[in-house]
Amino acid sequence: MTQRDGTIAAKPHVAWRRTAGEVSLPEVHRSIAVPTTASFWRKLAAFSGPGFLVAVGYMDPGNWATDLAGGARFGYSLLTVIMISNLMAILLQHLCIKLGVVTGRDLAQACRDHYSTPTVWFLWVLCELAIAACDLAEVVGSAIGLQLLFDVGYENGEYEGLGILRGKCIRFDLPHEFKVPHMGWNRGTIKQKAPILKDTADGTFFYFVHSYYVVPEAPSLVAIETDYGHPFCAAVWKDNLFATQFHPEKSQDEGLKLLKAFAEQ
Repeated sequence: MTQRDGTIAAKPHVAWRRTAGEVSLPEVHRSIAVPTTASFWRKLAAFSGPGFLVAVGYMDPGNWATDLAGGARFGYSLLTVIMISNLMAILLQHLCIKLGVVTGRDLAQACRDHYSTPTVWFLWVLCELAIAACDLAEVVGSAIGLQLLFDVGYENGEYEGLGILRGKCIRFDLPHEFKVPHMGWNRGTIKQKAPILKDTADGTFFYFVHSYYVVPEAPSLVAIETDYGHPFCAAVWKDNLFATQFHPEKSQDEGLKLLKAFAEQ
């Protein structure tokens, strides 16, 4: 209460339990310089560049292949689902943009700073479960999951792996006509008929995205071999362990066979 007029000033409402720390993604946190006198088309061009980069990040070739396979199988029966999911995605992205602009926090930071510690941990566990449910590649052990099983890897330095299997992970060193990363569909030659490969035919095509590959010390570990400039290990098998360099979740029907066989083991 002030002495002059007797009014009571309300205390500002503090919505955050914690003060804001570092900005979200500081290595790429930037603003786009747009002149205030620029025309509509000039402003549109300024925002279209970053928007295009984000769109490319979402629309990788593996997703294109999956979309084409879904369209070929289900025709127009999924268009309603696609329309609803796209509208929901636009709404959620719009709300996240408003949150970021007004508060300076992304969604994860806002949850951390607003909710109590037990609630934050509960939300974190739910997110981890959602990631595990949606990204089967990491659960089954494909791509980087395969590389971590070996003794040492040489991606941007020398790093120890889990050492479950003996061998190393090295980068492709290929002639100029072979692009690195190795990205796209390639044929697999079955070297060992592991139980998980019971429904997989020799010569099946799988989807790859990688610049490094593993070199097992024991050739008997190689379950599938693929050729890209030279033969390399595309999958390993030992006892109850099976891991792939390719992505089963992006390999359409053949990838689903592997995942189904893995779940049935």
